Amino acid sequence: MRGPSRSCTTTASLIVSRQQGIDPAAVGRLWRRLGQRGPREGPLGTRPALLCRLGQPTLVGTAEGTGFDLMKPRRMMWLVTGAGGMLGGEMLTRLAADGHEVVGLGHAELDVTSTTAVETALRRHRPDVVVNCAAYTKVDEAEASESEAFEINALGPRNLAIACASIGGRLVHVSTDYVFAGDAVTPYDEDCEPAPRTAYGRSKLAGEQAVGELLPHRSAVVRTAWLYGERGRSFVRTLIRLERERETLDVVADQRGQPTWTVDLAGRLVDIGRRSTATGIFHVTNSGDTTCWDLAREVFRLLGADPERICPTATDRFPAIAKRPAYSVLGHRRCAEVGLAPLRDWQSALRVAFPRLLRAEETEGHQT
Repeated sequence: MRGPSRSCTTTASLIVSRQQGIDPAAVGRLWRRLGQRGPREGPLGTRPALLCRLGQPTLVGTAEGTGFDLMKPRRMMWLVTGAGGMLGGEMLTRLAADGHEVVGLGHAELDVTSTTAVETALRRHRPDVVVNCAAYTKVDEAEASESEAFEINALGPRNLAIACASIGGRLVHVSTDYVFAGDAVTPYDEDCEPAPRTAYGRSKLAGEQAVGELLPHRSAVVRTAWLYGERGRSFVRTLIRLERERETLDVVADQRGQPTWTVDLAGRLVDIGRRSTATGIFHVTNSGDTTCWDLAREVFRLLGADPERICPTATDRFPAIAKRPAYSVLGHRRCAEVGLAPLRDWQSALRVAFPRLLRAEETEGHQT
C-alpha cells in the first residue's frame, strides 16, 4: 500500500519507544509505512469531557493486563472518541443505557492527531475500553487532502493504540469497506487482501495496520459500511428529504452493499469491547445486501410514496472524484467465531429505525 501523496517528515520522538507495552520496531515499521511521519505533539490537553454517569461512583480505572468478558459482568469505564458524530453519539446512548460509565470526546475536546493530548486524556480517565469513532470521512475531498486524511485516520489510531498500551486498556477501532477494491462477487472475508482504490481507503487501512501492529492482543478493528442513523447526514436521510422535493430520483443500481443502522452497530461494538478474547479484524453490518436503487425504493415504500419514482441508473452517470466500490458486501465469519449472532436483516432494521429518522428530519427541518 502506498503512503500519503505528500511528503511530511518530522523527527521521530523518543517518547513513543518508551511507552509501556510498545514494540519500538513496530513503531519504526509503522512510521516508514506512513512516510516517516513522527508523532504530532500538541500544547493543549483535553477540554472538559461529556461524562455520562448512572449513579454516583467516581471514574474507575483498570489494572494493567486485567481481562474482562461477559462471564464476569461488571460496570466498565469506556471512552468514545468522535463522540459528536453519527456513530459516536449512538455509542454514548447505548453505553449509558447499559449502565456503563462513559466519557465522550468530540474533536473540540480531543485532537486524536496529538500524541500529548491523547496520552493526557487516557491517563486522566483510565478507560477499560476506548472506542475510536473519530474519522475523516469526506471521501472525495480526501483525494486532494490525503495528508489530512492520514493525520486523522492513521496517526490518530496509532496514538490511541500507544496510549491504550500504556494504561492496559482495550481499543475498538472502527474502519470501513473502502479498504477493499470493491470488485468482488462474493462477500469479503476478514482475511481478504485489502486493496484500497481511494485516498480515504488508504488512510483507513493505515489506521487498521497501526492498531494491529502496536496493540495486537488488546484491540479489535471493526469494518462496517453504508451507515445511517438519527445523527448526521446519510443516504437514507437524504432520500427522506428528497422525496418531498423531487418528483423522480435517479439512483445507481450497480452498487451493492449492506445498509447498517448505527443503533445495531453500536450494540455490536459494545459486545466486542466487552470480550477480551475478541481481537483482530471483524466485519459488522446488518445482514443481507441490496443495491442503492433497491434501498431507495424501500425508503419510498416506508414513506408511503410510489417506489416507481426511483429510476435506476449507472454509477458512470454520476462522475465522482473518488471511485465508489461496486461491491461492498462484508462477510461475518469472525463474529460467529467469538459467539456473536448475526445482526438482524437490513430491511427489519430500517423499518424499526424509520420513525426515529423521520423525527430527526422533522426536527432539523424546523430548525432551518
